Amino acid sequence: MDCPKCNAPLKDGAQFCHVCGFNMSGGSANPQPQQPQQQQNPFQNFNQANAQATASNIFSRASNIMFKTKPEWQAVELETANVSAILFGYVIPLAIIPALFTILGYGLVGVPVPFFGRITSWSMGISAGITSFISTILAVYITAFIVDALAPSFKAQKNFGKAMQLVAYSFTPAWVAGVLYIFPTVGWIAGLAGLYGLYLMYQGFEHTMKPAKESTVGYFLATIGILIVTYIVLGLILGLIFTSIFVGSGGMYNFKY
Repeated sequence: MDCPKCNAPLKDGAQFCHVCGFNMSGGSANPQPQQPQQQQNPFQNFNQANAQATASNIFSRASNIMFKTKPEWQAVELETANVSAILFGYVIPLAIIPALFTILGYGLVGVPVPFFGRITSWSMGISAGITSFISTILAVYITAFIVDALAPSFKAQKNFGKAMQLVAYSFTPAWVAGVLYIFPTVGWIAGLAGLYGLYLMYQGFEHTMKPAKESTVGYFLATIGILIVTYIVLGLILGLIFTSIFVGSGGMYNFKY
């Protein structure tokens, strides 16, 4: 038999041409030896995909954590927690929502005041907005730090990154509902969204801190207490500071009847 490419005579049954290297079976010439396939971590691509989604599309994470809670916490469980990525790629962008709409609410819509009608004040709005923004970020970080410190007491894993995931993602409903602060008189409704955030937090303990089942409720209640106290203290301190700066230094008020 002859090679169909160079017409060199070949032995019967030859798989390759000894002259041009043509593969008689139809494959490529000079085949490379097949490398043994390395066994891969079945969650490797999954983790990379979710890490990228967290960094590039925070709104996808926000939507899933609120409306597809169980599957999303399971995805979070498989991720390697990155504190900086969570803080700068999730917490800060979402914390801007209530802060921004608080400023707009005070500056454009205003708040009703008995005998004076409605007061609009950009100074009050900026003070309240900055207070909200900074106190939220600090509250998330401090609460996560304390949650991590308490982990051994509740037979949970000690992992600050996972504690940050738990606290940060649980804030999501309150941040998203922050758009309601454009109307200061009904802004309290946004605060109710925080109650749903507590439900998210309870669901998240199993997938982040992994406490013993008999310790989950106690750990959850301790975290709520820490969060409330931290938020109130920070709000009071920062509120006094920024009120004195923006309002006490001659902030302007506009009255609308």
